[in-house]
Amino acid sequence: CLSCRHFSCYATLSLPGSPLARMSTSTNTPAVNLSSSAANGKYDFAVVGAGRMGASIAGALALSGARVAVYDRSDFDRKKGLEIMRADMRQHENSELISASARLQALDNVFLVESLDEVVKAPLVVEAIFEDLDAKRQLFKSLEEAAAAYPDTVFATNSMNYMSSKIALNTVSATRVHCGVRFLHPVFFIPVVELCSDEEKQPERLPRVAALLE
Repeated sequence: CLSCRHFSCYATLSLPGSPLARMSTSTNTPAVNLSSSAANGKYDFAVVGAGRMGASIAGALALSGARVAVYDRSDFDRKKGLEIMRADMRQHENSELISASARLQALDNVFLVESLDEVVKAPLVVEAIFEDLDAKRQLFKSLEEAAAAYPDTVFATNSMNYMSSKIALNTVSATRVHCGVRFLHPVFFIPVVELCSDEEKQPERLPRVAALLE
C-alpha cells in the first residue's frame, strides 16, 4: 500500500454496510452489525478523541450499523464531537446520500462515555487524538491499566505518523494486540480502512482485527 510509509500494510478493507454502498438500496434496509461479538458486548467499537477525525470515524462506523462508544477528556469535548456527527449526517441527508431513518439509527448507535473503563469494553479501541507521541503513549498506558480484565481488547491508532509499536513501547502488555487502523479523510466518502503493523509477529494476530472490520 503506497500510503503506508512507515508501516507494513496487512490489509486494505472496506467497511461493510457503507452508506455509499447502500445508496441504491431501500431506505428500510436494516443496520448491519459489524462485530461478531456484538451479541455479547455493549459496544462494537470505541473511539478515543472526539475531534474532527475521531467524530468522523465514529459517525462512519455508526452509519455502518456498529454501536460506537466515544470518549474524550471532557463532557464539552464529547458533546462537541456528537454535534460534528449530527451536522455531518444532516448534510449527507440533505444531499440525499443517506435517509432520515439511517441518520437517526446511526445517532442511536453512538454512546458518549465518561471513562476509559467503559471504553475498553469494546473489542477494538481506535485512538484518534492529536498527533503527539507522548500523549498517545500516555493514553495507551491508561487504556492498558483500564483493560486488565479485557485481555482481548485490541488497541489501534489512527495515526499517520507514529507506528503502533512506538506508542505501545513500555506502555502495554506484550500480549496485547495493537496495530494501525487508519481511516482516511473524509471518512464518509472513503470507506477504505488500512490495517497496518510494523512488527513481524503482529500480522499473525491481525486476522481477528480484520474480522471485526469486515
